[in-house]
Parts: sequence; structure tokens; C-alpha cells
Amino acid sequence: MTVWVRVELDYLSFGAYNGTVFSTVSFDVDLTPLSISVLSPEPITYETSNVSLVFAVNEATSMLRYSLDGQDNVTLTGNTTLTGLPTGSHNVTVYGQDVYGNPGTSEAVTFTVAEPFPTTLVAVAIAVIVAAVVCVGLLFYFKKSKR
Repeated sequence: MTVWVRVELDYLSFGAYNGTVFSTVSFDVDLTPLSISVLSPEPITYETSNVSLVFAVNEATSMLRYSLDGQDNVTLTGNTTLTGLPTGSHNVTVYGQDVYGNPGTSEAVTFTVAEPFPTTLVAVAIAVIVAAVVCVGLLFYFKKSKR
């Protein structure tokens, strides 16, 4: 929105000049609140302790911050990764301010971090089972070949 303002100053005195001065000034006024949408995380369960924080804004910003689980705000310069999250439920909210000072707040997103799947343990267990099957097979093979 553009606003036109007429400024009237009476009885100015500049050296030999006395009189009234009229001036018109125009400037933009932005009254539109900043809109922030969190795209990730989604309200689902993640099987990792590192979750991307991806968000979108509708205009240029002068300040962006997020709060994880109600803790102190952390300054953002763009999308980031929330690292080292403990198992359990979490919530994140993004806050910002556009270049005209209008604030904006995203909806709070609640998501869960699950206990990570023990892939190393499963791989070791499979290796032990395969080794045991091979050993039993070789044992039967050598026992039959001795007869």
C-alpha cells in the first residue's frame, strides 16, 4: 500500500526567505503479516535423531528463529537440520519478522523420534546364524565323507 502525505510547514526562515513550504512525500506501508509454513518435519515418526527443518516464507525477512520443545529461540539463516534429538515426542515452531517489522509465527509441528532400528545388531546376528549354518553343513559333509 502506498501512502501520500502532504507536509505543510509554516513560517520557515532561511536567511532572507520567510514563508510556507509544501512538500509531498510518498512511502510504502506494509501491514501484511509474515506467513511462515513448516514443510518438514511432518507430524510423523522419524527413525533418526537428525530431522530436517524446512520452511517457506511469503516475503523477505529480517529475522528468523525457531523454538524446539519450548526451549529458547535459536537464530536461523535458512533451512537447517535438528540434530541429536532424543527418542520421544518433539514440537517445533518457527518465528520471523519481515523487513518492515511485521511478525509471523508458524503452526507448531509435533513429531516423534523413534528408537533407531538396531541395524548393526541385526547384521551381526545374521552373520552369526550364517556362520553356524555353514559350520553345521560342513560338519555333516565331513562326517558323511568319512563313511
